[in-house]
Amino acid sequence: MKHTALLGIVLITSSCATTKTPIKVFSHNQTLVPTSQYYVDFQWSDFAIKPSKKLFSVNCVFHQVDFKVDAEGKVMEAKLTDSSNSELEKYSLEAVKRWTFNTDIPEKNGRIVYIYRKTGKVDAVLHDPKSKFSIYRVSQPKDLGYESSDLPDPIPVRRINPSMPKQAAMKRIEGTNIVAFKVLPDGTTDQIKVIDAYPKGVFDKASIKAIEKWRYETSSMTRETFVRLDYRIDGGSFCNFGSYK
Repeated sequence: MKHTALLGIVLITSSCATTKTPIKVFSHNQTLVPTSQYYVDFQWSDFAIKPSKKLFSVNCVFHQVDFKVDAEGKVMEAKLTDSSNSELEKYSLEAVKRWTFNTDIPEKNGRIVYIYRKTGKVDAVLHDPKSKFSIYRVSQPKDLGYESSDLPDPIPVRRINPSMPKQAAMKRIEGTNIVAFKVLPDGTTDQIKVIDAYPKGVFDKASIKAIEKWRYETSSMTRETFVRLDYRIDGGSFCNFGSYK
């Protein structure tokens, strides 16, 4: 794996498989096949996230870019359609413009979501742009029967990373769950539900089992929240992008 920096944007090519990069590329779109991929070289401090009760547990930032692909497999008409933090948005947009794709495709629309992690790693997720809602928001989208809330995020006291299922590890399957759940006044979790998954059904039990053990600060009311759980060969992790804007 070879990568070349240009204006803070890094190109990934496949000339050397032994070089490690901080990016993982995942595709939820079966028609677009990337032939070159780029990401933004960043530091977590670039996002200037100040701890507060409302954004207490933010450990990831996402930028979502929608685009079209021309007959030569080049990206055109790229535009930022969602984000959890405005810093570096122009770099994410510029990075997506440099991607190239296969040319023998029936679908000419795409969506790339960069997930910047506090650990310094990056995920680039290729999506179907027809998705009805953004699975990256820690929010209450009405599409799922929840009402938007201006309440602060529940403050975590104990959260553990999910365990990789043995069968998935043996087959080297990686993926993601988006999980909705309620935090009760005593700080325990309830009504845990996987609302989106890739691949479907592989990590659901592990996600529910992990969140059942999470604990939050006590409060006077029940609150709803969402979290992204990622399953990787090198270990599980979770993403909290902060409250809905």
